[in-house]
Amino acid sequence: MFKYALAMTTALAVTAMNAPAFAGSGSAGTMVGTWVNVDRNTRGITKVIITESGNQYEIQAFGSCSPTDCDWGKSALTTYGDNVGDATHKAGTAQFNPGFSQTLLTVKQAGNQINLDSFTRFTDNSARQNYHNRHTFRKAFVRILPINPIGR
Repeated sequence: MFKYALAMTTALAVTAMNAPAFAGSGSAGTMVGTWVNVDRNTRGITKVIITESGNQYEIQAFGSCSPTDCDWGKSALTTYGDNVGDATHKAGTAQFNPGFSQTLLTVKQAGNQINLDSFTRFTDNSARQNYHNRHTFRKAFVRILPINPIGR
């Protein structure tokens, strides 16, 4: 089972759809950053990086592999507000397509966490069952340490 999960995660890293996403007139700026899975022992998605360029957002996902995580690549992240007047977008969707399956990711920011759901549908006639996973992520912060001047 582990070898199968490892092979699948590795294959997901091969290709991802990279069309730009348009966030409308809203901003998903609070979702931008590096998010790590709160379950350090997960066998699923370990980390996501959300980036912004203008009104376009991308998500890069990483799956649990050994000895290092597998990079799924980047995909367009389409963002959403809670209603048609909400310009503060705290939810999004993205699709990854490695050739043998299609994975839809949904993300929803809840305070200082992101809840991520993945829905994988196999397209290779392998008779594998489609499946769903749910993960919770926390934002990773970079700690800047003060520099002590020489001689102090």
